[in-house]
Amino acid sequence: MGTIIEADDASELFDAAAAAHAAVDEARVITTLKVDDKRTVEQRASDKVDAVERQLGRDARRRD
Repeated sequence: MGTIIEADDASELFDAAAAAHAAVDEARVITTLKVDDKRTVEQRASDKVDAVERQLGRDARRRD
């Protein structure tokens, strides 16, 4: 499982992760962060989805 979070700065990202972690009401919670901070190109996650859709020649779809 994974969730992509976009933020304008790292503190906003870490605050969101901390809030999500604190919101889980269980005896044990594991939160793992992987930060990809590519500073040479302005790119959003939606740009990556668009590129995959162009490569596939169709819209991306979710499997339930």
